[in-house]
Amino acid sequence: MEIKVVSTGLFRISGCDYPVIKIEHRNTVQGVTIADFARYYHAASMIPLRTTISQFAAKLPHPKTIEFIATSAEKT
Repeated sequence: MEIKVVSTGLFRISGCDYPVIKIEHRNTVQGVTIADFARYYHAASMIPLRTTISQFAAKLPHPKTIEFIATSAEKT
């Protein structure tokens, strides 16, 4: 597994900007990449606000991308 902090920036949810840290990591099996992940974490709490997963499994005819995005933030 290879992990690196790529950048910082802002992510907008419900009209509010949140500072984020973008972290990428790559999963490999026997030297073959099976998935790349990009996660955007809220800088203060490290709660993931966005995740993008690109799968490169040999059984898939084309790479598959899955995305999870926070759509609201509530204080509890």
